[in-house]
Amino acid sequence: MRGNPLNHPEYREIFRELCVLSETYGTQATDVFVPPVPHTWGQKERLKVIWYGSATNGWDTDNGSDVRAPKCVDFDMSQKSSAEFLKETPNKSRFWRVMEGCAAKWEIDRADVMWNNVHKLGGEKGEPSNALKRAQLDFSKSAFDIEIQALKPNLIVFHIGELANETVPHLLDENGWSHWNRDSEIAWFHPNITTPTIWVSRSRLGTDESYIHAAHNASSKARAQI
Repeated sequence: MRGNPLNHPEYREIFRELCVLSETYGTQATDVFVPPVPHTWGQKERLKVIWYGSATNGWDTDNGSDVRAPKCVDFDMSQKSSAEFLKETPNKSRFWRVMEGCAAKWEIDRADVMWNNVHKLGGEKGEPSNALKRAQLDFSKSAFDIEIQALKPNLIVFHIGELANETVPHLLDENGWSHWNRDSEIAWFHPNITTPTIWVSRSRLGTDESYIHAAHNASSKARAQI
């Protein structure tokens, strides 16, 4: 049975520290994002995927607009808020459409794909500033390690920016992107770590179908390496 990382005291402490950091940045940072663990996670022996974006798209800032979540130290309510966001979100952006399309390709339910974010603090308008990314980098790494250890996914997807982003190599204890293998212009896979891992661009041009096809191919190659 796969566990919830919130059962780990050190994981909860990371979020308490991030709350303090969020307050330091004021309106330039969101409240802390607490990833919602699907209720079905671990109940079936199926492909389990953690799908990492970069950060929440500017919601939960303290600027009077679109405040959705309670204070981040209320873990249960924060998870419920993220889960409600999933229910309400129409699949308008490529991020959600590609996630849905890949789930269909993998012949799994959407509930088997866990939405997460590399940066638990977003910026006022989505992507955190470089300063905010650096400030939370070690927290991101610690949270990622506990999430993978507790949840034991079969596949990790980074659907985030471009390969110039240095957060992902830091999470994987690497100095850069030299270990990644190119599958296409928009999808790469990592053959040298325990959990199959792929990166999918959020910036390149192409149809949804091309993104889904590339992500599916890269995931097949990554899983074949293990």
